[in-house]
Amino acid sequence: TQPSASSIGTALTTFLNTLSRVLPDISQFPATEDIERGVSIAPEKLWESLRETLAFGVPLMLLGYVILKNKEVAP
Repeated sequence: TQPSASSIGTALTTFLNTLSRVLPDISQFPATEDIERGVSIAPEKLWESLRETLAFGVPLMLLGYVILKNKEVAP
């Protein structure tokens, strides 16, 4: 038997709620809005964005590399 649409929707909602707890808050990147408006960017905003990128981007990149290396895809 096939699962009903409501059970698939519930499972998807649960998955997305769980995923949202792990992903970074994109409101930590306020410099993008200033760039779009042509406003000069304060160093504090750049530092916050850089810190958020280093906290999430670098570990995820390393994790991806390790996974792909184990699958013999990465150099």
